[in-house]
Amino acid sequence: MYRRDYIQRMIEEVARSLSRAMGLRKDGLDEQALETVREAYHTFFSMEAELVARLHPDDMLTFFTGQYELKNEQKESLSHVLEAEGMLLAGKNPEESDDRLRKALVLLEHLDATDKATFSIDRRQRIENLREKLKNDPEFPADENQ
Repeated sequence: MYRRDYIQRMIEEVARSLSRAMGLRKDGLDEQALETVREAYHTFFSMEAELVARLHPDDMLTFFTGQYELKNEQKESLSHVLEAEGMLLAGKNPEESDDRLRKALVLLEHLDATDKATFSIDRRQRIENLREKLKNDPEFPADENQ
């Protein structure tokens, strides 16, 4: 019970942090917004943004379920952080932006495939939006099932 309450509070704090970052972006303070998002990795997931940046998308699931033992709710929150960082990097560094968006997509697709207890329309929409954003990325594999 305490663990669930802790995770719920963490999810709410991540949402507030990302909301702050998007407010900074709206005010034209992109660097501060990016720093706010990158601080979220450390504050909420006890990992450094540089580590997340170095991880290959294919290695993420093993890493986050092995060493960090993230629960599904935490993976969902992490996907929001990755997506926000990707959006903030889009104009500045398209390759890094696509990398973060790919990583968010990997987490979301994993959750969609494995979290049978929760069906999320929001998650499905985010997956489709990320696929659309990444469809011109040469490193993004075409999904043969679509």
